[in-house]
Amino acid sequence: MEEFQEDTVADVTISRGVAMKGELSFPKLLRVEGTFQGSLHCGGGDIIVADGGVLESNVATDGGYLLIEGKLVGDVQARRVQVAKTGHVFGNVTCNSFIVAPGAVVIGDCQVRPEPPEKHLA
Repeated sequence: MEEFQEDTVADVTISRGVAMKGELSFPKLLRVEGTFQGSLHCGGGDIIVADGGVLESNVATDGGYLLIEGKLVGDVQARRVQVAKTGHVFGNVTCNSFIVAPGAVVIGDCQVRPEPPEKHLA
């Protein structure tokens, strides 16, 4: 999986200064620079929580990639999760690959498994 670049174009961007509540669906890539609180429907899409961004939602993107540079509050199921040095995660993480930079904050249980996370859904 290639790394996201700062100029990666998102299908949906919640810009700085924007606060949204509700239900959100997107096909490929969501970028959160502002605040989103609610329910996400992302299938296998990717998510970037930019530095200063806040995402308050459970995230289930079994085939996708989650990059957290800001703050995520909620449980995560993803193929790959990366928490940057500015990132904060408050919730349980289940993934196939987990990268945590020095200085990042992760509070919650973490399970890294070689098989897809959907095999462990109850």
